[in-house]
Amino acid sequence: MLSVLDMIYKILASNLKNWCLSHNGEEIRMKLQKIADFCYYSLVLNIIAIMCFSYKEETVWIFYGTTIFSVVLMLLYIVIKQKAVVIRQFHFAVFAWLGWVFASILWSIDAGTSLIMVGTLAQLGVYSLIMYEYFSQSCISVDRLVNAISIGVGSMGIYSLYYYGFIDFFSMLGSGLRLGFEINQENTYGSFAVMGVIAGLGQYFNKKTMTSILVAILSLLMVLASGSRAAILCCAIGVGCLIIIEYGYVGFRRIIKSSVVIGLVLCIIFSYFEDLAIVKRFDMFFNLFYSTDPVDNSTMTRLDMIAYGLEQFFYRPIQGYGINNFRELFIQTSGWATYSHNNFVELLVNVGFVGFVLYYYIYYIILQKAKKLSMDKKTILILTVITLVDGMFGPNYYSKILYIIFAMGYYSVTSSRNEVQELGPDNGTYKELYNKTN
Repeated sequence: MLSVLDMIYKILASNLKNWCLSHNGEEIRMKLQKIADFCYYSLVLNIIAIMCFSYKEETVWIFYGTTIFSVVLMLLYIVIKQKAVVIRQFHFAVFAWLGWVFASILWSIDAGTSLIMVGTLAQLGVYSLIMYEYFSQSCISVDRLVNAISIGVGSMGIYSLYYYGFIDFFSMLGSGLRLGFEINQENTYGSFAVMGVIAGLGQYFNKKTMTSILVAILSLLMVLASGSRAAILCCAIGVGCLIIIEYGYVGFRRIIKSSVVIGLVLCIIFSYFEDLAIVKRFDMFFNLFYSTDPVDNSTMTRLDMIAYGLEQFFYRPIQGYGINNFRELFIQTSGWATYSHNNFVELLVNVGFVGFVLYYYIYYIILQKAKKLSMDKKTILILTVITLVDGMFGPNYYSKILYIIFAMGYYSVTSSRNEVQELGPDNGTYKELYNKTN
């Protein structure tokens, strides 16, 4: 097998060298630039497909198609670039996480269930590493990565208006119905929409473009339409972080005053829209703390699953029960399958404390370098933090968009300058490639 791969590599390298010898440095630079641009556009299409077409069986082929297309283009770019791959903390962290996940099959309750999840995580992890390598070798500007998220969520908003109908969308928004299930899933829909709010506002603070504000507003409407309390909380945290980054801690009092005013205005508005899905769900949630009124099933289920998961964790605290085996464990107790409704608990039960640490080490290597970055980079970091907070409300360690955020986040904090220019005539890497092959 290795000899076959070695032969294929030599053939590709030989053809690449002949191609480089037949072109001058400027031609090589222009062709690489075009491939890099196609890689970026394929990434944007893949993000759109994840947000709009990856949940339903009848449309999931669009997601698979765009993913394969994106991977092939990025690999093509990396091979043609012929730049040595540097093993960094990100590579180590992803492979360590995937290695432990694979090993957990050995002690899992149901090896088949674990194997399915291992396959999913392996694909996501490898795609994330390929994506990071493309970012690193192309020196793409971080602002374009933020823009890719904005385009993805904006496209989901336009698709929502088309799917539900422009007038019906707003009618259902005010009627108390939760939207999003027909596109992916209500809570996932809300989580994606939060990313649009953060990316849109981040771009507005960075470039003052009205398009960014429109994306943020449309995304906020989708957050409200989803009826997801997790999305509302993540949105508030993300927007708060952006405002503090933009105006600094000196203006903190002004921010607090503005927040109080905005809060009062929202309370008045919501008092006239008692049927709004998000208002109903928050009302039932707060009943848990201050009244004896019925509490919604969602809140009680989350609390029960978290308590059950923590109890089971202490029986196997080191290695867990095997990836994706929380549901198998719960079947033995209750007779029906479910997940833990909390990413932290899900990981502790599935892969134990060791796997828990290895997974969140990926977050650590990204967030530890968060100081003294430009606004576009901090926007990516806030998106990373939002995925961390979102994990409190449901398992997201196998989320497709999460591994894209990982690659963007690590690239943002490791790129050499705050403002990295994409491939251009002054980059120099093309001349190096040409000289090397000659």
